[in-house]
Amino acid sequence: MQKLSIKSLYGAGLLFIFTWVLLQSCSYEQLIAWLSEHYALSHTQSQKLQELFPPWRWHTARVIIAVGTSLLFGILPYVCRKSKELARSLHIESQSILDFYKNSLQARAIVLLLPLFTGIWYAFEIARFPLPHIDEAFGYVHLIRRGVLVCLTYYPGPNHHVFYNLCAALLDKFLPAFWAVKLPSLLAVVALGMLLTDTALRRWKLSPPIAALLLVAFHGIEGVMVYAGLGRAYILHGFWVAFALRLLPALGHSILARRFFVCVNCLAFYTLPTHLYAWLALAAACAWGYGFRRRWLIWMHLQVIFFTTLLYAPFVLTQGWLFWQSPFIASMTRAEWFRWFPAYLWSVMLFLFGNPFMLMLFGGVLITYTLSLKFKVISFTKEDKAIFCLLIIPWIVTAVQGLQPPARIWLFLALPFWWMLGRTASGTHRHGTGLVVVCAAAALWLQSDYALSFSDRWQSYFALNKAIEAIPRQAGCVETHDDWIYTTLLYKKYTGQKDWQAGYPPQKPPCPTRASYLILPRSNAPMAAAGRLVYVNAFFAVYEKN
Repeated sequence: MQKLSIKSLYGAGLLFIFTWVLLQSCSYEQLIAWLSEHYALSHTQSQKLQELFPPWRWHTARVIIAVGTSLLFGILPYVCRKSKELARSLHIESQSILDFYKNSLQARAIVLLLPLFTGIWYAFEIARFPLPHIDEAFGYVHLIRRGVLVCLTYYPGPNHHVFYNLCAALLDKFLPAFWAVKLPSLLAVVALGMLLTDTALRRWKLSPPIAALLLVAFHGIEGVMVYAGLGRAYILHGFWVAFALRLLPALGHSILARRFFVCVNCLAFYTLPTHLYAWLALAAACAWGYGFRRRWLIWMHLQVIFFTTLLYAPFVLTQGWLFWQSPFIASMTRAEWFRWFPAYLWSVMLFLFGNPFMLMLFGGVLITYTLSLKFKVISFTKEDKAIFCLLIIPWIVTAVQGLQPPARIWLFLALPFWWMLGRTASGTHRHGTGLVVVCAAAALWLQSDYALSFSDRWQSYFALNKAIEAIPRQAGCVETHDDWIYTTLLYKKYTGQKDWQAGYPPQKPPCPTRASYLILPRSNAPMAAAGRLVYVNAFFAVYEKN
């Protein structure tokens, strides 16, 4: 062991010297020149890059890369040894899962086919979109199309869901841009469906038909229904939270579960920085379930903090410590927060459930679940403690911060409501099954209504697409004063659908040639002076400029 350690130390030292010499051969000027050439940056963009990434950041990055590479090499033998132990544990756990499904054809069919069918259903819904969502277009234009390196090092704001965009950037090499952006969300829908169904079958011992109805009921939650079809990271984040929740009971006795818990939470942070709310809730649940003074528990959460810091280190190097700040969320005083909280909570609940009927239905589930725990119809497990923490702790954290973030970041709160429905069904068979059937029936009705009213729900996107298509392909430059339209025009340009340039004065540099067409929202359109009206609909107007 000592010989191995000395060899590793020598190897790490040699690797450090080699990496350092290699990095020294690339000067700051050469790096900027290569980046400008590789990403076809204009002179203005190149100057902006130098402001964002001054020479001292490159010198710091070289030191960190060289030291980090040698440290990784030094601990490689330890990692390999531990990986073999974890692989054996993983093999045993996998075998127990296979044994369970080997004995039940119905369970196999439900856990595999129903989530897959759900993914196919949402794929058909996605195919009806005429344009990407504005956040999807922004992500593609500024991050995904530029590749993995930009996704790893550039953080333009809260629209950068890093892990999601990395996956999309890899898929962009093989798939059309539209599907490269959407596919990670679809895969997350399928994976989350399998995890939830497996929880119902193996954890709660429910029958396959009830497990299937539970999954159908989950997709009746409107926030899930909408974001399953959007190329954003919220469904993927929900998968990580559900995975962490599932691991909770095994943390006390399984090293494998602890390792997975660390990995899952790090990936959740890398997917959405707002995972902070869910992680603090899970940490509180761990302390509640296992005790506050367990060393392994403290060490586990310190690992989450350490590895998450490493994942975000490239952004710190390129943009400084405050890269994560959002200009879209204003802080409040404590009095303002409490005054606005009831209205904010109501808006979040409406975002999740879509209408008061579903909100009341799942409110009934909450009451039934709470009473079942109070009268010990179902046992109070560690996961149940986590459910209460997920429903309470995040609001306390936002109160301390004085923030009320956008409702979409709370999509993971759909999981506690699904969990309460499943636990109620597992304990109070007759009443719980009835609730599941009612929720599943409501979900099918809402899914049908969403499919039939799809064009109405997204009518502004259909209108924008028609307005853009009304502009001749040979138009030299198209100008707009609207951020959404400008981002969509850039998406059309960079995906090869249109050849024109896009102008966005005064926020962006004007077109190199005089703009020949102008597209504006009807609410802002200067009808008289813009030029000759070419096309108009309920939302947008297109003018040929004089």
